[in-house]
Amino acid sequence: MRKIEALMCDAIRNRKPFKSGNTEVKPVTYGHNDHIQGETNVYHHNNWIATITYYADRVDYVNVNNCGWQSSTTKSRLNAILRTFTEWAVYQKAHTWYSYNYKHVAHDALFPNSEWVHFKA
Repeated sequence: MRKIEALMCDAIRNRKPFKSGNTEVKPVTYGHNDHIQGETNVYHHNNWIATITYYADRVDYVNVNNCGWQSSTTKSRLNAILRTFTEWAVYQKAHTWYSYNYKHVAHDALFPNSEWVHFKA
């Protein structure tokens, strides 16, 4: 994982704003004191590539989108988020993106271009 991605994931985990180069983390908190909820949005080149949803003190869901950019940097940012907060990752084979669960032997799934993909943390 690249240094910027480690800092990005730390900011997500700690629900803190972060900006470095073309990557930005923006947390949003809502809810009551006993049920703090919130989400953190991640942007790459001003494209909204991820939303991490929290409930209480844990990450609940991770939603990611390549925003039509099938670049190695976009894939690297998404993988840093997915591997930190879920058991999923993304890879490319023959110019096609796939998602897979690296802790369980399962069938790989097509990763849609420019669509939100939902993962349970």
